[in-house]
Order: sequence, then C-alpha cells, then structure tokens
Amino acid sequence: MSAEMRPGITPPHGMQTPRPSWPPASESIWMDDPARFDLNAPTNMYYLAQYVYQLSITAVAMDEHELGLLLPRSGRVWFNARLFNGPPRGRDLAHRDAWWRVIDASPAVRFLLGWCVSVYRVAQFDRFPQDALPGRARALYFSSPLTDISKLRVQFWSDIARDVTELFAPVARIWRQLQAFTPMSDGDRRWEARLTLAGYNPEETIGYLADQNNCPRSLIRRTLAGNQPFADYGDYLRFTEDILNDLPRLRMQRVIAMQHAGIMPSSQGTAAQDGSQPRMRRISSLRRPLWPVPIEDPRQDVFFWQLHL
Repeated sequence: MSAEMRPGITPPHGMQTPRPSWPPASESIWMDDPARFDLNAPTNMYYLAQYVYQLSITAVAMDEHELGLLLPRSGRVWFNARLFNGPPRGRDLAHRDAWWRVIDASPAVRFLLGWCVSVYRVAQFDRFPQDALPGRARALYFSSPLTDISKLRVQFWSDIARDVTELFAPVARIWRQLQAFTPMSDGDRRWEARLTLAGYNPEETIGYLADQNNCPRSLIRRTLAGNQPFADYGDYLRFTEDILNDLPRLRMQRVIAMQHAGIMPSSQGTAAQDGSQPRMRRISSLRRPLWPVPIEDPRQDVFFWQLHL
C-alpha cells in the first residue's frame, strides 16, 4: 500500500507515490493495533475495518439466504445476526473492544469482514466502476447460479480473493511460521515433501497454521501455492466452495437457506469444473420427516446453491 494510505506516514515533498504492486504487501505495522503488534499474531481484522477504513459493524436480523450487506457510501457493514457466536449487547457495547472480541470468536463473520475490507482496498487501487462491483448492491448472499458473468467481474473477484488471502495469511508470515517445522526457503514448491520427511503431516500442518492465523484453511493453501489469480468463473466457484467447507457456520447457513426456500438438488456433487451447477427441484413441504439413521440425509450435503461474495 502506498505511503499516503498508511496512518502517520507521508511521502517526501514533491515525490510522487508509485502505484503499488498487486496484491499490496499487508504485513506491516499499520495492519494491527500497535499496542499488541506481533509478527506472528493473526491479522486484527476489526482494527483494519474500524480504524483504517472506518467501517462500522452491526448485527441485524436478515433472511436466511442473506449473510451481510456492505454500504460503501455510509461506511457500514451489516451482518446476519445468525453468524455471530453472541453479538455484544447492552453494556458490552460501551466497551471499546467488544466487537473485536466477538468478531475474532466468530470465524464466519471474521472472514466476511475481511472480504468487505478487501472490496474497499481493491476498488480503491483499481478504481473499478460502481456498476462492476459483484453481487446485489454488494450483498453477501446465497442464491441460484448467476448468469452472464463478465470478465471484469471475474477479475474483480480474483483481485479480492488474492487480497483477502494476503490479509489473513500474509506470505511472509506463513513461510516464517512454516520454518518452525523444518528449514525451507520461501516459496519452496516441495514444502509438503519436506514436511513429510521431517515427520509432519502436511494437512495437519495446514490446520495448525490456519488456527494460528485464525483463518480458513483454504487461504493457507492459496498462500503456499502462490496465491494465483482466477482463470475463469469456475475458479471463483471452487474458491467459495472451499471457504464453505472451511467455515461450518456458513455451510450450515446455506442448508438452512435451502430448506427455508424448499429447494433440493436433483443430483449431488460439487460445482462442475466448467462452472456449471447441478439442477434444482422444488419440494412441496418444508416440514420433512427425519431420515432413517442408517441412511445418510442428503439435505446435510448441499452443493448446488452458490455463495455470492
């Protein structure tokens, strides 16, 4: 990020601030509360949203398919109260760090807040037109598949995904934390083999890093894989499915939304490689009986409605 974007830092007089590389480097002192700055601490997403980008956060009652709403002009973010592990109420709202603690304890809200911060960052750097921003008025929601996806929108999603990965799992931090297991150079493509030779399970190591950084496991994988841009709409769909698999609250919220809408898949399975989706059928009754114990309930494995970010 350019010097003029960092609090308390001003470029020398007469010097033009160069356009930063993408995604912007995010492991710097302005990222966290200076009072608790730690190179290995999780990114303080609340501090970023509240004090760097002046986004106010509110928990409100929303429909089952809605997750949140970003209002850029007013600087507000509304989140579905269902996603919180107990939003602050009453006297707790008077405490300066009440929302900080609640957000850090609510993985789904923490990720969605990071996504909203990245929308601000990407739109500011790339100056995307307002009508090119994805979703319905920058809403976070579940719905049937989108149609007529433009290349500009996929590019915008790609830039946000790369930025949100850098926010939650900065490349310098992740590779530094990986050094605690076995010596290796940054960007080593054989990191999984080196961990295995050192006696560590790569998947368990990714889980440990995700826990240490308080972020979805898929973002750790993206960082270690080079945080590549999306090639097409199918890459975006796979990204959102990975996020849902990593965040049980979001995944279950989709199940709740689909049950409320009375929609069931006619075939199970994840999004196709080309980005197409399984067909849907509407069921007549929302009050369905419980499935027999020996039979797996297909309603708990829903992979057909898309997450729109």
